Amino acid sequence: MIPVVAGSNPVGHPNLSPPAAFRAVAEAALAQIETNARGALLSEDPESLHQLRVGLDLRLHPQPLCFLARALGFAAQEFYASLRQHGGTDALRGRMLDFQGLNRLIGTPELLAAGRRYDA
Repeated sequence: MIPVVAGSNPVGHPNLSPPAAFRAVAEAALAQIETNARGALLSEDPESLHQLRVGLDLRLHPQPLCFLARALGFAAQEFYASLRQHGGTDALRGRMLDFQGLNRLIGTPELLAAGRRYDA
């Protein structure tokens, strides 16, 4: 696994596919949250609360959103050019995912399964 720490960017790592990069960021965020949630609830030390916020904010916010914005910007240009040329989405339909395909691509079933460990 590629370590996800402040200043690192697993999204651009050459050995990771986009789903693996997203998963690395999500797993690191969950680990950061899990490690610091108890201290934030039970301690008066502000460091645990700060580290919990790091897991929620810094790991989940900028990296995936920057990656997504870059990828979507490129795809949107192609999509709108095709829409103008063909008047619809049929020309790109074979290159678009349905929701089941999208969920498989980003690993939603595996993420949901991993999240079930927090069910009470």
